[in-house]
Amino acid sequence: MRMDNSKTAEEAAFNEVGSLSNKIGGKGKPLMDLAIPRTNKINASDWVVDAEWARIQQQPIRAKRVLYMVVITIILLIIWAANASLDEITRGVGKVIPSQKLQMVQSLDGGVIKEILVAEGQQVKKGDLLLKIDATRSQSNFFENEAQSLALQAEIIRLQALTENTTLEFPESLVQAAPDIIEREKRLYQSNQSEFNEQNKILRSQLYQRQQALREAAAAEAQHEQSIALLSRELAATRPLLKSGAVSQVELLRLERELNRMRGDLAKTQAIISRNRGAINEARNKIAELKITTDKRWREQLTEASTKLSSLEQVAKGLRDVVAQTEIRAPINGTVQRLLANTIGGVLSPGQTALEIIPTDDNLIIEAKISPKDIAFIRVGQDATIKFSAYDFAIYGGMDAIVMQISPDSITDEKNETYYMVKLRNNSTDLSDKLEIIPGMTAQVDIITGKKTVLEYLFKPILRASSEAMRER
Repeated sequence: MRMDNSKTAEEAAFNEVGSLSNKIGGKGKPLMDLAIPRTNKINASDWVVDAEWARIQQQPIRAKRVLYMVVITIILLIIWAANASLDEITRGVGKVIPSQKLQMVQSLDGGVIKEILVAEGQQVKKGDLLLKIDATRSQSNFFENEAQSLALQAEIIRLQALTENTTLEFPESLVQAAPDIIEREKRLYQSNQSEFNEQNKILRSQLYQRQQALREAAAAEAQHEQSIALLSRELAATRPLLKSGAVSQVELLRLERELNRMRGDLAKTQAIISRNRGAINEARNKIAELKITTDKRWREQLTEASTKLSSLEQVAKGLRDVVAQTEIRAPINGTVQRLLANTIGGVLSPGQTALEIIPTDDNLIIEAKISPKDIAFIRVGQDATIKFSAYDFAIYGGMDAIVMQISPDSITDEKNETYYMVKLRNNSTDLSDKLEIIPGMTAQVDIITGKKTVLEYLFKPILRASSEAMRER
């Protein structure tokens, strides 16, 4: 109604303009012709037509705005539908099954029961101490092995210091653990070094004596050679004097005899030099041999000690485990169902069951039945949502889960229903922490098999119809 009034006012305004122009057209025509050149004559009816045309041109503006807004909205909706994705869901019906079987807690080595720390019906956590077995014998064997191990460690350190000719130093932890053994090894280290040094000193003394004898023999050799040279010159000078009678035959013979004696002494001295050189080489070889032999003996002892230590370490692992087994601990979280070892001082045989624990683990296993037509899209590791029938999903929500196993073949039950069995494991404990979930509960399982855009969902019926069109018989 308001729009009609507006239109009437506009029409009236344009009509008034046309009438006014027509009235003043005669008087002001010369001026109007000068201001606005005209090729045709305009009368009042022309002004009315122009006014009507202007009014009509104003009407589509609002309609165009509405049309533009509709088109833009449709384009935005198409863009959103092409990009917004929704989860593709495969549904199945499942139920909760126990994640673990009843746990039988046994004693590996057996023994005399020393202490019972739990009762039937008591909740226990993994690692809680349940029973204690008398550890006297096992600890005695373990401590004996430990003492032997410490002694071998100290011996190895001593032998390493001897073979490498370094200062003997023991770790502080070893000193604190076995002070008596450390003192003994220190004395042995000093004794070994003293013994070696003493033998080495004797051999080096012998070497020095041989070297001294060699030096003396070399000096005597030089003296003999010099004396022989002088006697030879003297004899050469004396022989010519024998003919002239200046010297007697006896003097000449004396000089020749002295020369021969000197040559004999030189030969003896050279023999002594040769023997001393051999003795020196022998002494040096003995010194080297002492070092080699001693090092070899120490290294053999080191190898033997290291081998024994390795063997003891292997034995220690077993003994340590035997000692640890004297404390029977809970292998899982659960509830003590039966306490079979209930007498302090009673004897447990090796491998005998001491108690039974019902698991109450946080992990839940759900078995879901999936139709064969949907199984092709399910993979291990896919996310899923579990909606328990006992708890309203709108109020309590669901539980996140993950596909952990798919049956290799389909199963047909007594109702002749065929399905695949899919096992899922809870991926969070938020729901199970708030609510009690027990084996046997039924649930709806929604497995997320992929994603699809809204546009694909909208076009799916059209594409299906087009692919099947004109093919029916």
